[in-house]
Amino acid sequence: MVRKERVISAINHEETNIIPYYIWCTPPVESLLQQYFKTDNINEKIGNHLLVVKGETIRPMYADPKTYGDYSKDEFGVIWKNSPYDRGHVYKYPLTEFNFRNYEFPDLKSFRRYNHISIVLKENLDFFYLGWIGELWERCYFMMEFQNLVKALFTKVDFIEELLDRLLEYNLVAIEELSRFPINGVLLSDDYGHQKGLQMNPNMWRKLIKPRLKRIFDYAKNRGFYTFLHSDGDITSIIPDLIEIGLDVINPVQPEAMNPYEIKKQYGDKLCLWGALGTQRLLNYGTPDDIEREVKHATRILGHGGGYILGPAINLQKDVPLENILALINQAKVEKTK
Repeated sequence: MVRKERVISAINHEETNIIPYYIWCTPPVESLLQQYFKTDNINEKIGNHLLVVKGETIRPMYADPKTYGDYSKDEFGVIWKNSPYDRGHVYKYPLTEFNFRNYEFPDLKSFRRYNHISIVLKENLDFFYLGWIGELWERCYFMMEFQNLVKALFTKVDFIEELLDRLLEYNLVAIEELSRFPINGVLLSDDYGHQKGLQMNPNMWRKLIKPRLKRIFDYAKNRGFYTFLHSDGDITSIIPDLIEIGLDVINPVQPEAMNPYEIKKQYGDKLCLWGALGTQRLLNYGTPDDIEREVKHATRILGHGGGYILGPAINLQKDVPLENILALINQAKVEKTK
């Protein structure tokens, strides 16, 4: 069974001899592993089952200051403070008022280039191809200061609706562009939670976000794609809604914010979990033995009956020791036991 088949089996709640996994890394960790394994192809060396592809942008997600300078602007006009370690943070927001005067939304086909994807796929034949399409609500708080955005939820809801609609259309175009390639699934990155719950009232989420998410999922499924959502924090209260509107795979199922084992118990026959290995305590502060035990436990419980893609709750940060990374990789490769 090739890697793509294992992922599809997991999504369809079928057991496999090896639990499919995806161990994703920030640039410092990728560089560390490149040196350790003496190769640039870390995805292959790790044995990852997913290959994430996306359109090229004028500013990559990880913009090293050595290449892009201390600050750089993305296609939405967001100015970022760049970091050699992670995504960086927003330095200047393009929207400072509750209107779109003097602001132009980017043209996806002008700013993103997809032609390189066909070459990437030809060089990586047995992966599950996952196309990253962008953000929805998360992009809103890259474009406007969060406290102003929250204020607008109560005082300028028409502005929020229009912003979300424009971003929705942007994501639909991304799906349409990706449909030119043999992609297996599409991934929306859209954080809704914090450590203790949702960023907004669940009913407000259901009014503003849910119907637009459904359009994205429907659009993807009509083109034969599985649907993936990355959303940090505790989003337990809206999991039934996500299942209802057609989500196939939820990531990262942060164990510090929500209980992956309880979610598996309640929804494991309807939703595939991806992640669930802690990055706030386990992978950075645990021992290799701790990691081996937790991977075995997750494989046995979360992988029971399929419905699980093993992985860290967020991409590995520079504070994760090499020996812990190697313990995770080595144990992920082990065949599942009863």
